Amino acid sequence: MPHQPLNPYPMFLAAGHLSPGLATVLASTQPLIAAAIAAAWLGETLKTKGIAGLVIGFLGVTLLSWSGFDNNNAGYLWGITWVLVGAIGIAIGNILLKKRAGGSVAAPMAVQLLIGGGILFLASAVGGEQWEIRWTFRFTGSLLILSALATAAMMYLWFALLARAPLNRLNVFSFLTPALGLLIGFMFFEERLQPVQILGIIVVIVGIAIMQGRGAVAAADESATPP
Repeated sequence: MPHQPLNPYPMFLAAGHLSPGLATVLASTQPLIAAAIAAAWLGETLKTKGIAGLVIGFLGVTLLSWSGFDNNNAGYLWGITWVLVGAIGIAIGNILLKKRAGGSVAAPMAVQLLIGGGILFLASAVGGEQWEIRWTFRFTGSLLILSALATAAMMYLWFALLARAPLNRLNVFSFLTPALGLLIGFMFFEERLQPVQILGIIVVIVGIAIMQGRGAVAAADESATPP
C-alpha cells in the first residue's frame, strides 16, 4: 500500500507526541477506513469472512506493537489526530486510485508525485527550512533507491494491481509493514522478537490469508442486487 506524497507528513508531525506502538496501530486503521469508504464509493463490500480477516489482521498489528505503547507525551491527542488524518488521507487516496485504475498507469502516478512534491517544496520554502545536499555515494545511492524503487516502482505496481483486484484484498497487505520491520530488525540489526510480537506476526498472516480466500470481498458487480 503506497503512501501518497503528502500523506506521510501528518505521520511525521505525530512522531514527537506518540509512542511507536500507538502510532503504528492508529496508522493501521487505514484499511478499515478504506473498507468503509469503498463500500459507499466503489460498491465493494466485505462479506463476513472479509470483515473477520480485516479485524484479525488489525488485532495482529496491535499485538506486535503492544510493547511500544508507552512514552506518549502531553501532546498525544495532537499526535493521535495527525496520525488519523494521515490514515484517512491515504484511504481516500487509495479509493481515488482504485476508481481511476484500468487506464494509463505511469502518467497519473507522475502527476501525483509532481504535484505533491511541488507542494512540499513550497511548504519548505515558506517554513524557512534550510538544507544542504552533499552528493556522496551513499546519499546518491539512497536517493536512487528511494525514488526509483520505493516510490516510482512501488506506486506503478500498486496502480497496476488495483486494476486487477479488489482494493480491500490488496489493502490488507499493509498490515505486513510493521511485521516486516520487526523481522528486518531481527535478521539484520540483532533486535530481539518478543513472544507477543511473534504471535502478532502470525495473527497478521492469518488475517491476510482469510482476506485472500473466496467469499471475502464482493466487488461492485457482485454486490448489486439482481432485478
